[in-house]
Amino acid sequence: MSGKSWLRRVLVACTAAAVLHVPVAARADAQDRPLEEEIEPDPSALAVAKIAQGDYEGAIAEYHKLMETNPMDRFPVVEIANIYMAKLEDPDRAVAFLEESLNDKEWSVDDAAYLMFRTVDIDLEERDDPVRARELLTLIVENFEGTRHAANAEHRIEQIDAGTWATS
Repeated sequence: MSGKSWLRRVLVACTAAAVLHVPVAARADAQDRPLEEEIEPDPSALAVAKIAQGDYEGAIAEYHKLMETNPMDRFPVVEIANIYMAKLEDPDRAVAFLEESLNDKEWSVDDAAYLMFRTVDIDLEERDDPVRARELLTLIVENFEGTRHAANAEHRIEQIDAGTWATS
């Protein structure tokens, strides 16, 4: 069995154990607790387990459930976009999802700017579309005038205009 295969199986088993509430021995620093206690699963653990199993659409469905539970949490939105990008290799779908999410609700300034900058990153790094990225950065400057987000957007616009924006 290859090293990667073995590691993948261990990760899947550990993630599944957390999702399934497998009892674990009490920690050494918790002597007053019972010998076994149940792990409180992370709400995103099932999505992570599905990613580890290669079930990317299933992971997206789990993150959508998290969005229903806490609609103002940007984490599942970002994770869905990351799955579209990294696992499904579909930057257009990632951008469409981010834009839909941005238009779907009234985000805080920080969350809206984060989602917009993530879209800019995809436009620059994956779609090689500096024109569209610049348009979005201009919207950030206009909508978040006087904030650090506007200053960051202005700096990125200068980089695009100078042709010095870097891709990862």
